[in-house]
Amino acid sequence: MFLKNSPVVAASFVLSSSVLGLCANGFILYNVLVKKVFGKAFGRIWISRGIAYIVLCSFFALYLAPTTIIDADFLFTTSGRRLLYAMVFIGNTVLGHTLLVAINRCVIITLPLRYKNIFSLQCTNIHITLAWIICALANIPSMMHPCHPTILESDQPFVFGKPECGLLVNVLEITVPTVIMGVTVVVDLFTLYKIGDVLKIRDKLTNPVGSRRHSKQREVRLCCMILTQVIFGVFVYFTVTIGNFIEQEFIQFLATTFMWSTAQLVDAVIVILFVREMNSDVRHRLSSTLSKPIPVSNRSCSSSVNKNSRPDTSPN
Repeated sequence: MFLKNSPVVAASFVLSSSVLGLCANGFILYNVLVKKVFGKAFGRIWISRGIAYIVLCSFFALYLAPTTIIDADFLFTTSGRRLLYAMVFIGNTVLGHTLLVAINRCVIITLPLRYKNIFSLQCTNIHITLAWIICALANIPSMMHPCHPTILESDQPFVFGKPECGLLVNVLEITVPTVIMGVTVVVDLFTLYKIGDVLKIRDKLTNPVGSRRHSKQREVRLCCMILTQVIFGVFVYFTVTIGNFIEQEFIQFLATTFMWSTAQLVDAVIVILFVREMNSDVRHRLSSTLSKPIPVSNRSCSSSVNKNSRPDTSPN
């Protein structure tokens, strides 16, 4: 196992990806909290999601990376496994928040008149609390009996259950993330299907062309963002599963542990790319830099001017 045979290299990879994930998700959380990118109710879902991601990245940076160097064997003890299952719980909670975001967009498109009731501030807090509670309840059996292989045990496919773990633990470990991602895909595709018809009605009720265009583009971008996140989540799930069957240790590590630690960073990059309010400053700076003409060296110009303007003192 690469984690045990090359702990320094493995920890360096995990630490780098987790620190970058902390920065990217911190940037998103800053935009949601300070710049109010997603408003109040919708923004609260993103705040809770961002906190979950920062906690998960902190687990990778402050627990997994140092422990790999100090004592990699601890990761596979009962206590170490419980901490890893705590990370799995946070990861499932993030998936639950992604589903909640998809449901939010679906309601605002299909039930716009009831949106403020379904996703009022109080109801949104209830939805967020339920997401945490349901994921916690689904993870309790694994925390009590941490015998199921984790993603870190790249030589033991975590998709294969162990008889000593019991049917409940084996089923929950596989079905919880699968069901959440599957439902999210269905909800998001349904929203994309309905968005065209609903926006036609909205176009008749609103006169400004600019506002109609902006509203349509924003809703479509958010739905495409959610779909991209879920597709990437399925890709990570597939890669981690296939990675267990790779014989080369380093490639196996990249496809399992490192892929898991990098998922937080890639998900944040997807959000930043799709949400214009978050990347507007970056795009503005890039466009201004690219459109700016190449300046002529002031030093060479000034020296040339001084040379030409200097009176000729050479003797005739």
